Amino acid sequence: MEDLSSGMEGDNRSTKNTDKQIQWRRAKVLELSSQGNTQSDIAKTLHVGEATVSRDISSLRQQAQINLRTHINNKLPEEYQNCMTGINQVLKICWEIVNKSRNVDNDNGNGQTISVIFGRPLIESIIDLTLHLVLSF
Repeated sequence: MEDLSSGMEGDNRSTKNTDKQIQWRRAKVLELSSQGNTQSDIAKTLHVGEATVSRDISSLRQQAQINLRTHINNKLPEEYQNCMTGINQVLKICWEIVNKSRNVDNDNGNGQTISVIFGRPLIESIIDLTLHLVLSF
């Protein structure tokens, strides 16, 4: 019985080594692929068959799809909420600047207004861009 278990440990070690080798190879395939190498080039560089590279790319693609789904379901809603909160804060500040500018325009007739200092077209552009971003979501 002990002989069987020690043999199984050996199998586990060789499986772990094989898994590490596959992970290493797939990382290299991804790296080389992202550098614009063809599957044939990658196979030659890594001294493996093109079918192996093709399987690795297929596996990488499946993992990327899983990662993307996870990101879309778990991370994207939070990031979207953060962006919307930030955009709303920027929009509020922009409107405060515009409203202060209007108050100074009404109180001061000498032409030296906040709208001139800050540039009303710039403020309006910021507001337009902010609204465009909000509406594009």
